[in-house]
Amino acid sequence: MLPTLDARLSAAAELVRPGQPVADIGCDHGKLTAVLAASGKYPKVIGADLRPGPLAKAAQTLEYAGCKDRAELRLGDGLSVLSPGEAGTIMHKLDNIGEVELATMTFGQSFQITPVQLAVMASSVVNGGRRITPHFGVAVQDQEGKILKEFSYPVKKGIVTEKVSEQMREILEKVVAEGSGKKAYLEGYRIGGKTATSQTLPRSAHKYISSFPDIPLQEEVRRSYYNHLQSYRYTRQMPLGFHRLLPCPSALLSQYIP
Repeated sequence: MLPTLDARLSAAAELVRPGQPVADIGCDHGKLTAVLAASGKYPKVIGADLRPGPLAKAAQTLEYAGCKDRAELRLGDGLSVLSPGEAGTIMHKLDNIGEVELATMTFGQSFQITPVQLAVMASSVVNGGRRITPHFGVAVQDQEGKILKEFSYPVKKGIVTEKVSEQMREILEKVVAEGSGKKAYLEGYRIGGKTATSQTLPRSAHKYISSFPDIPLQEEVRRSYYNHLQSYRYTRQMPLGFHRLLPCPSALLSQYIP
């Protein structure tokens, strides 16, 4: 029998992306782990807890729900139970998120989202708060250029206010015009961007993910390009400025914007 989720756990379950592995960190009684495993929507479900007692309760919950063979339980501290990239969605137990955890999740001590999610959110912030569903095409044309079919995609409004979006465009543009993202500058265009470095797990490996969303800010060409370099090892001899490790962003941008 499946456990009943309260409002908080139900809301958490709705945030999990189908079709990707998911980890329930701090799974406690295992109710959320069991519901996710029983749904059949996820290729891999991992439940983890720091204490043996709650993990034993989670094992009982999975057995009663009839999905013990569809979830894996692990004993360990936080994300240390996961290998890099093992889970597409990481659900933290709310009670275990203190000031330190909230801070590290916010500034990127380790990535909690995928590159596509980051690109979508960065675009939403500069696009007046409108979240456009990622897509590969807008229309089908024949050999003469006649449009045979047009596609439309859901747009969610109100991610941020228009005023906040305008402020963020100004801030991101200064990163390229005056700051550490100067290599993203493309003559004739207003370009925004943000440098980022995130530590991977296990932290003892001293490996990092360096990233830089390039965002043309003119309305007519506003798209985003996500420049991503994964798992480089940081040393004191590393040249200052991550962009020296990457292909020149402006050269890449010039290939696809009008």
